Amino acid sequence: MAIETTVSRPAPFVEDLGKDLAKQVTAQTAVPIVAPGAGGITQQAGESADQFAARQKAAQQFDVRKQSIAGLAPQVAGQDPLQAQAQALAQSGIGSYQPFLTAAQGATGPQAFQQYMSPYQSQVIDTTLKEFDRNKAIQEQTIRDNAVASGAFGGGRRCPTS
Repeated sequence: MAIETTVSRPAPFVEDLGKDLAKQVTAQTAVPIVAPGAGGITQQAGESADQFAARQKAAQQFDVRKQSIAGLAPQVAGQDPLQAQAQALAQSGIGSYQPFLTAAQGATGPQAFQQYMSPYQSQVIDTTLKEFDRNKAIQEQTIRDNAVASGAFGGGRRCPTS
């Protein structure tokens, strides 16, 4: 049984762009980062004088780069008092919302909406319901009138004839 392998490659120009990008990133980031700075490094055991000198030079270049881009360092604006208060409330947790939850419990249940209704709304609703009832009575009377007119009044009962 043969094993078949499929390799999916990007277009040649995309591959070339990727290689060039990798070279540029490597060139920009290949400078070693020396945390203590140029003055705080010491020669390591087994390190030659040339290697130590190269590390010192890299540390000096790093310090120079760090100083030259110090003005470009991102800064975050301070919080205004409302933002600080909001952060403090958010960090205090769900307990800070308890007064609002307690107050909201009074606005729950099947009749909770009534406290928000105005008398005008109640009058409009009552008048509309009365109008529905009146229209229903008119329709029922029309049905009865049509039954009498067609001779179907009384349903299936017949009076016995003597």
